[in-house]
Amino acid sequence: MAGVTVRILHPGGVGEYKQGDEVKNAPDGLVEIAKQGIRNAADGELVAEIVTKKGGADAVPTEDSQS
Repeated sequence: MAGVTVRILHPGGVGEYKQGDEVKNAPDGLVEIAKQGIRNAADGELVAEIVTKKGGADAVPTEDSQS
């Protein structure tokens, strides 16, 4: 999934990435974690999200926009 940027949300990070990192050209596995809305089993926190342009045609719903 070339060109996808993923933001790490979980305080424990993911692999080599830390909370708050925006991973440009993210690896496919990280993109899938974000797309599927995977949560940390211990605390239920969302692990990562796809970064999109606000209101763009390719916008992907995030946890905040689904309320």
